[in-house]
Amino acid sequence: MSRLAGAWQNACSGFSCFAGHGPYRRPYHGPRPRTRIHIQTSFPGGNMAFIFGTNSADNITLTANGDMFDGLGGSDIIDGGDGDDLILGGNGHDQIFGGNGSDTLLGGNGSDSIFGGDGGDVIDGGRNNDQISGGEGGDQIDGGKGNDQISGEGGSDVLNGGDGDDTLAGGTGNDILDGGGGNDILTGGSGADIFRVGAGFGMDVITDFENGTDLIDVSEYGVYSMDQITVLAAGNNSVLVLGNGQTIELLGIAASQIDASDFLFRAPDGSDMGETVSLTGSSDFFDAAGGADTVFGLGGADFLRGGDGDDVLYGGDGADTLDGGAGKDRLLGGTGSDQLRGGAGNDLLKGESGDDSLSGGDNNDRLLGGSGWDSLRGEAGNDKLWGQAGTDFLWGGEGKDQLMGGSGGDFLDGGSGDDRLTGGSGADSFIFTPGSGRDVVTDFVDGTDLLVLGGLGYSDIGQLSLAQVGADVVITLTPNDSITLLNTDLAQLDNSDFSFV
Repeated sequence: MSRLAGAWQNACSGFSCFAGHGPYRRPYHGPRPRTRIHIQTSFPGGNMAFIFGTNSADNITLTANGDMFDGLGGSDIIDGGDGDDLILGGNGHDQIFGGNGSDTLLGGNGSDSIFGGDGGDVIDGGRNNDQISGGEGGDQIDGGKGNDQISGEGGSDVLNGGDGDDTLAGGTGNDILDGGGGNDILTGGSGADIFRVGAGFGMDVITDFENGTDLIDVSEYGVYSMDQITVLAAGNNSVLVLGNGQTIELLGIAASQIDASDFLFRAPDGSDMGETVSLTGSSDFFDAAGGADTVFGLGGADFLRGGDGDDVLYGGDGADTLDGGAGKDRLLGGTGSDQLRGGAGNDLLKGESGDDSLSGGDNNDRLLGGSGWDSLRGEAGNDKLWGQAGTDFLWGGEGKDQLMGGSGGDFLDGGSGDDRLTGGSGADSFIFTPGSGRDVVTDFVDGTDLLVLGGLGYSDIGQLSLAQVGADVVITLTPNDSITLLNTDLAQLDNSDFSFV
């Protein structure tokens, strides 16, 4: 029997829904969906919900509360509506609409179409060939693997194509465009844009470079000066040849127009080019490029990028976007709902107050959410994630991760790899899907916490392989996936401790 309000049960028909707080958090399993589902009602306390789709093609509109949705399998249509949502498309060719609010949208596997809508969104296309549009607001978009088409549209956006032959368009605002691996086509649009180039990026084309306004960032490639760049004429265009023969073609720009002022170079090893910069109380855009820099955003909705070097970025007041770039960086969001991305290197990310979105990137990172409803994604590497206060979503990604929810009813998903999960105080949900690995839950509380088994084909505890091993319970999900519940009595477990989706 579900203890959710009846209106919420009806709205969630066809899906597994549970609210993220207190005694009301229990799963609801309705009939299979036949028509489009619009969730418009809230549940006791007005908090967000975590909703699981099915392995079929789901069609759902979320509430205005700021919800979490995992589409699992199937080609889904997901509309976030209002609120700051976290949406995982899962497998299949999904259509994801963030709607209003600062959303985190993850396409997963499949060729997805993702639309951020209004607000500063974090979007990751995942695998295959995706079409992504950020909409209004300063967005962070990563195409992932595949040949992607990415448009930032309004606001000062950060676009990363990832692997594959991608097409990136910044739109309005001061954008940063990074094609990633492959042969990419980059269009900055209006505003002062930065085009980033790194080793192995392929043969890229910049369609609308403007001398004196736009910049080409070659710091991560290891270029220190114009002496390392060969500029060739190609009709009305110019071709930049870097050290290993990698090329960048600038359409409509003659070779004679190119000089050192068009580039951001890497700081020479051992130099003192690192800076300490305090910006204004307005909304500022700052790219530190080379050196170990310290940047204070102060007030306003700032965009700060560390670039090369071990940087320290302070967002201060306002809804800020911080990108560490390469190096061992420290990112502190401050007040406001901030977006933090560590990039390459072993980074420390602290959201502090507000509803923050933290993404570690490559290597072994530490992420601390602070207060508010935070989304923490470790991504690659052996990461440590701590939600701290509030209802948080933690996803370890690849590697052997450690996840700690802190206070509040948190959602913990280790991702792939053998992870260690600690919910902390509050009614926590531990999420396991195929490929989760051999995970350990350190503090499962019977009757309070929940084990969410998604896409594994189970519907009852009687179908599971459970064993008492000393003081612990071991649940075998697949030959390669298991859950170990430390200090748990097998006799106390029943169906109420699980959500089968």
